[in-house]
Amino acid sequence: MTDGVASNQRDNIVGKGGTEPNIEQSEFLPSSEVTQLANDICSLAGAIVENIPSDGELDVPTGQVWGTAASPQIRCINGLTSGDGSDKVDFAGNFTGAGNLIVRNTNVEINGAWRWEGLIIVTGDNVSFEIAGGGSKDIYGSIIINETSTTGDSGNEVKLQGAVSVRYSSSALNNAIEAIGLDDSPLADVYDSLPSTITQIYWRTVND
Repeated sequence: MTDGVASNQRDNIVGKGGTEPNIEQSEFLPSSEVTQLANDICSLAGAIVENIPSDGELDVPTGQVWGTAASPQIRCINGLTSGDGSDKVDFAGNFTGAGNLIVRNTNVEINGAWRWEGLIIVTGDNVSFEIAGGGSKDIYGSIIINETSTTGDSGNEVKLQGAVSVRYSSSALNNAIEAIGLDDSPLADVYDSLPSTITQIYWRTVND
């Protein structure tokens, strides 16, 4: 896992295995439950839903703000129905957002500075989450990548390059919960079962 890391960066790596980073399958939440959670969140009245266009790529311009801590949003992006892993949503950079970001049946590519506070779910067939380019990339809250393909050739679900950090934040998740109004929702039990810890990730390249 650390083959792509320069020798002077290895001391900065912290993972589940101590100084050796890990990306592992988790059985904490069943895949079907993650899928249902994503679908239920995106069906809410306040969700802002965008679809990948027919050419297979949704470009998010630089400088976008998709919610703040004071006003979190629900953002849902739907991929094409082909599920072949060729379509993607491309974030150009200098991006900030807060709330719930749900990406279904498409790849995510992040280039440049990027920050999200809250919950991120990437779910579906042949999906991936890739970060590259310059600038810091920070996620405060929790991220779930739920690959549902059973063909065994779904490729790299996670690929990270540059300065990337993922930090569990109960405050950011509480804001995300408020955005979907869980007090009166059957989603509350599922949302409350999200992992309470997450590993900080900082290395150059991760490949299967």
